[in-house]
Amino acid sequence: MKALIKGVMILTAAVFFVGCATTNDQDDAKLVIRSLIDGSDDLMIRGDQVWFVHSSYELPGRWQGGNEPTYLNDEEWLPVWQGSNSDKYVIQDKDAALPANTAFTEETLSVTAKGGHGKVVVSEYPSADNDYTLKMQIDDRGPDGANWYRIRINW
Repeated sequence: MKALIKGVMILTAAVFFVGCATTNDQDDAKLVIRSLIDGSDDLMIRGDQVWFVHSSYELPGRWQGGNEPTYLNDEEWLPVWQGSNSDKYVIQDKDAALPANTAFTEETLSVTAKGGHGKVVVSEYPSADNDYTLKMQIDDRGPDGANWYRIRINW
């Protein structure tokens, strides 16, 4: 009986994990980003460029020796790391790129997040002062290891 209960729990966890990691996104958001995070990372977006600045614990997607991609809408990106900075990924779907040289505020740019045990906070909205860069902190420094985050961005 214990083995059956344990098997059901493992199967439920696997279904949840695969569901969070799936790349089939039926969503009305202009940009949906999914990434496996363990620790704290800044996700930066300027126009059609996206990159990470890593702060603590494991690099995004690299939990327990793995190398999971980050998904931007349905585009896969395996970041290449140079120290704590990833390479800059160029979004192929130009409708999913932030409008260049456009300032945004909390009222004109919506960021919502699901998943994980931590939180996603907009640290800086795009403005002339930061070269029109959206900066979001993804904080998953809890004790339970890495978690998938799904971030929806609309403007």
